[in-house]
Amino acid sequence: MAFLGLAVSLAVLIWSGGVLAAVLTRLSRSLHVSSFVISFVLMAGATTLPEFSVGVISSLEGTGTLAFGTVIGSNIANIALVLGLLLLLNGRLQVKGVIRRREAFWAAVLALVPLLLAADGRLSRIDGAVLVLGFCAYLAQLLHNARFFHKMDEARADPTFWRDLGLFVLFVALLLLSSRWAVHFAVQIADLLGVPVFVIGLFLVAVGTSLPEIVFAIRATLAKNPLLAFGDITGAVVFNASLVLGTAALIQPIVLESLKEYQVAAVALFLVLTYLVLAVHTGRMMSRVWGIALFAVYAVFTALEWTRG
Repeated sequence: MAFLGLAVSLAVLIWSGGVLAAVLTRLSRSLHVSSFVISFVLMAGATTLPEFSVGVISSLEGTGTLAFGTVIGSNIANIALVLGLLLLLNGRLQVKGVIRRREAFWAAVLALVPLLLAADGRLSRIDGAVLVLGFCAYLAQLLHNARFFHKMDEARADPTFWRDLGLFVLFVALLLLSSRWAVHFAVQIADLLGVPVFVIGLFLVAVGTSLPEIVFAIRATLAKNPLLAFGDITGAVVFNASLVLGTAALIQPIVLESLKEYQVAAVALFLVLTYLVLAVHTGRMMSRVWGIALFAVYAVFTALEWTRG
């Protein structure tokens, strides 16, 4: 039953991702904004709901370190695995003119800020407020530059806009529900096969919460619009590091038991974020070779964490 459940969950997941890729393409045309903006605002916000749920619930239960670890691991997976996969599938990705250098830089800064704020061993409510305000400022700047709200008013006169918006909500729900069950059945199978709990916690949680982004990257590539996936990846990183962790810290301060536990993850996150900024700035590092390099970084990160575990 676990294997059958996993197969059905993955089938629904793949189907939902394909529909969302087509719907977001139409919405970006209705709003007359770039694929990056529409996927950053809508898709990234939707696909980070699992992390947001983990953050809120863990804070309410007094286990905020779970939210911290999930966000850091998920952001590493989003860039190293999802972006790496996107580059492997497409061979080369042209992002010049779609996202500006300043936006990429500040996205990386927001992703690193939690590590700096947690240098004293905790994320206080003040730190949480800083993260949430940073997210609001970044999002407002992005939408202002795209004149998003003005164009949304224009799109509302188009009946297909409301239909597509409804389809978006419906299939995001299917995407998140199917990804949740896919992880659930994967954990069951891992238990049946005797896979260590450490491996389940470290990799299934991080990769599991990134599963919607992974599927969406594949489907966006098949729809010949990979920039939708790129916007989703960048947006998910920002949502996770600022809104998710900020909200968790506002609910209840996060106290880290040992900073040494996060040293390897912090270095891995810094490396992949540095790559992201350099790749967007130079326009020469978005190729299949760099996709392989990102996979290699994740493999080394995995090996080091395994050794520490």
